[in-house]
Amino acid sequence: MFSIVAVIPPVYVRRLERALPGEVEIASCANLADCQTPLEDSSVDCMVVDPLLLDEKEMGQLLHTIRSRRVPVIFYTTLTSAAVTQMLPALREGAAEIIFADIEDYPQRFRQVFHSLPSVSLGASLVSALAPELPRLHPTVRLGLVAILLDPSLTSTKELPAHASISRRTMERELARAQLAPLHRWWSVSRLARSFGGVKEGSLSDTEAAKLAGYASARSLDQQYRKIMHVPLAEARQALSQRKFVKLAARALREPRTRAA
Repeated sequence: MFSIVAVIPPVYVRRLERALPGEVEIASCANLADCQTPLEDSSVDCMVVDPLLLDEKEMGQLLHTIRSRRVPVIFYTTLTSAAVTQMLPALREGAAEIIFADIEDYPQRFRQVFHSLPSVSLGASLVSALAPELPRLHPTVRLGLVAILLDPSLTSTKELPAHASISRRTMERELARAQLAPLHRWWSVSRLARSFGGVKEGSLSDTEAAKLAGYASARSLDQQYRKIMHVPLAEARQALSQRKFVKLAARALREPRTRAA
């Protein structure tokens, strides 16, 4: 049973309860102040928050909760520019996860998130690491890149959610203007993140990891690790921690086209 303190719309509460019947106990609060008493219970597993329900003062209080590592914070909200802007400071401080309503709030996704607590996903960690750079981009481009990092199953700009729909040409132009890596490298990092868990845990062979990441062969996957992470696949299995993966991937995404395109 997961004990959750939540500041989310009632419809999101019902979705959580329906998706995880008998697995969640939710203390639903009207605002952040109402959460303080439930949070005194040491058995609380996490907070689930819609940043669009918080004002500036409450976001400051939430940042304090995240910094203190008192309890993992999961954002459950719509994929909009306003939501992403609200979340960026919190992601920089270490918010645990993001679930986008009407896009990925299905039972399997909820289980993935709650059964991995208090671990931090690669996608959310990458967004957090890139929080200083993302605001330099056009809001729609920013949404598209966040979607790419958070959902490794995406394979082209045509598959981006409606709120983040934008042409590849526009994204490339914006990335060049912001002096960030070209779009193909963002897709490559997302594909590597898709298979990293299995690579690190040893649950996937090189060939299986390559297939999961969308590459034709283990050799192709190894080439991408060398190109982006600057380590061969074999070394990644032995020495590349999740934190190091995020650090190297974020560095690659900060490099403009002239550097490791």
